[in-house]
Amino acid sequence: MTGSERSERLRQLKQMVREELERREDVREFTIREHDVQGILVDATEEDEDRLYHVTLERLPDGTEETHWSYLGTEKSE
Repeated sequence: MTGSERSERLRQLKQMVREELERREDVREFTIREHDVQGILVDATEEDEDRLYHVTLERLPDGTEETHWSYLGTEKSE
């Protein structure tokens, strides 16, 4: 995968994650930032907790792609 292909894949992933989070009623605010070649980090404020996720874009057997969320931890908001 070339650098431009990676950039396009991360751009697509960020857009998909942004759309998913904007549809969720339990998420008050969020921050998306690049993490590594394959994924991004998402800081999401859900109810009274700040949660951290690593999100990647995964290709399914039928050729479509979807986001895969890995939960990394929670911190209580003050």
